[in-house]
Amino acid sequence: MFGFQTAAVVSAAHLAVRALIAPAMLIASSLGAQGNSADAATYTPRSLAPTAVRADVALLRQALEQVHAGYDRYVPRRTMDTAFARLERRADSPMTDVSLYREIALLLAKIRCNHTKAEYPASLQTYRETHATHLPFRVRVFGRRMFVDTASTQTLQRGTEITSINGISADSVIGVLSKFVAVDGFTDFVRPTLLERDADLMGSDLDHYWPIEFGFASVWTIEARNANGDRKRISLDPISYNAWKALGGDYAQVDFANGTRWAMRDDSTAVLTIRSFVNYRTPVNADSLYRTIFTQLGKRRVRHLVVDLRANGGGSDDASNALLPYLSNVVVQPDRAVRRRTIAIDSSLRRAFSTWGDARAIFAPADSLFTRGSGGMYVERAAPERFRPDAAHFVGRVSVLIGKRDASATTMLLAVLQQIGAANGRLRLIGEETGGSAEGPTAGQVLFLSLPNSDVHVRVPLKRTDVNVARTVPGLGIFPDIDATETLDDFRARRDVAMDAALRTPWSANPSPLAPIAGLMIGELEYRDYQSGRRVLLPTWQHFSPMAERGAARGVAFRERVVYDDGPGNTIYSTNEIRVAGSLWIEGESSGKPDTLRIVGTKRVGTSTVLTLLGSGMDDNQRVEFRYTVTLGARVSKRLKEFRMPGGQWEYRHEYRFTREAVPAGG
Repeated sequence: MFGFQTAAVVSAAHLAVRALIAPAMLIASSLGAQGNSADAATYTPRSLAPTAVRADVALLRQALEQVHAGYDRYVPRRTMDTAFARLERRADSPMTDVSLYREIALLLAKIRCNHTKAEYPASLQTYRETHATHLPFRVRVFGRRMFVDTASTQTLQRGTEITSINGISADSVIGVLSKFVAVDGFTDFVRPTLLERDADLMGSDLDHYWPIEFGFASVWTIEARNANGDRKRISLDPISYNAWKALGGDYAQVDFANGTRWAMRDDSTAVLTIRSFVNYRTPVNADSLYRTIFTQLGKRRVRHLVVDLRANGGGSDDASNALLPYLSNVVVQPDRAVRRRTIAIDSSLRRAFSTWGDARAIFAPADSLFTRGSGGMYVERAAPERFRPDAAHFVGRVSVLIGKRDASATTMLLAVLQQIGAANGRLRLIGEETGGSAEGPTAGQVLFLSLPNSDVHVRVPLKRTDVNVARTVPGLGIFPDIDATETLDDFRARRDVAMDAALRTPWSANPSPLAPIAGLMIGELEYRDYQSGRRVLLPTWQHFSPMAERGAARGVAFRERVVYDDGPGNTIYSTNEIRVAGSLWIEGESSGKPDTLRIVGTKRVGTSTVLTLLGSGMDDNQRVEFRYTVTLGARVSKRLKEFRMPGGQWEYRHEYRFTREAVPAGG
């Protein structure tokens, strides 16, 4: 629930030692680098004895296994056992504080918890704060391609494609550095967004992990290509961390107080932007702030409120939950329970941990405050908080803009708001799929583990909060009610497709035959295995949302998102575009190679519509005919796929089967 921007505290001893160290070449191999050693600059990694490394690794493992509330939530324990065994073997060879940091960061990313990260050793943090080491531009990533967002030089214009950095292709940079990025659950699609801009560590994750993997650069050599395909090669000097922050116009730290603002869009529409829920650095009374805003909205007779949360990575519960009484017309209980793995942290670990708040309540609370839940977790007895609508609550329609940067407390809030909107029809989420966990994050209280030999600091979340909503996809965040996924063309044209969709998309019923299955459904995929011929069942989730229209669309397109549970730690996520245009069913149109099927039959079966589709394509490396039988209903969705060789009999390939139940608004 908390999005931290802490930095390691630099001791006087560290500064004194650093002043005595002469500049030296940072050896690329000591960082696990893939080259680029010629560009290495002046930071000198500190050598660590194998015994020191093993001691730090043992302490880290003890802390994670005994305290981390979500240590084996998304990956089997054996996966982490294997990762630690590898790191313990690695400790037998010479290591430095930087190479150990690299190994720890990669290991922590396997846990799939955005609140579990390693902070730099203090000496490295200080070096990067006082030396020019950052890239002189910020990037946007689309797929495995990288583009300039803002830059310190006019030689790199916005929208220019970066094809390589210091001889390393952009595709490789994205692939390699994404492995370090910590995400919640199976939201791997947000990794590129965090490479663009995280601000939780030392800049974007691209800037933060580059020197750990590739070494420091004394010069940045950029291969670039503009929108016309013209190529150029330029060399740029690194910039300071402060200069990097200023590139995005966000030099000042964004908190809830200075990141919340509202403005009238027209006579009946207002936009409320909340860039952060962080309310512990410069705290304000969240309820008072919201009441002032919503009282003014009422006086202005605003009928449509757009709430922009796209830049909000989370923060404090008080700031996020305090919004509920102003957006809901029913009593809401956002949380179901708060859990911990342990309530008795032993003395050796207590000495290694630091955090905020009452030490006794954190490290040794009374047994009477908890019950023992499933899996041996300790569940807080305190009754979850309930929120009643405020007298100034908004009575018009609400469009909430969401995106991949949403996580933590923001995603928790969005899960509750989406359930409210499904019940009252007056609130909708518009944008892209989010990060975070709709089930609730592993966070709440974060402990900071100090590894004494390497001076690496690791964030270990103590609590796990369960969100009180009826329908979620395990390991995923929130999917939008209206899809407004930004494309490269949108970015280059500076087109705010989500805001446009909020202002232009009507609230009336969607005319597409796909409209009844919009939203989340739960079910299974049954398929016939190519090799064995046996039938296999996979738990599966389906989400459909209408896509924001661009230009003269020939029928409304829908974004289909499908999630497959293929066993512990192996969740598969895929997306597709589907559009019905007259007698044609078109899939994957934006890819440039759409599949088009003919609708040859339509009938009503109960409250559902059943379509028969015909087409052709490849199946098991053979050219075949396809027949789909598609059922579209508010409570049921099915899709049976059959194939046949020309002139042959129809044979079963697979079938998706989904259902949906009505849910309450507030819980």
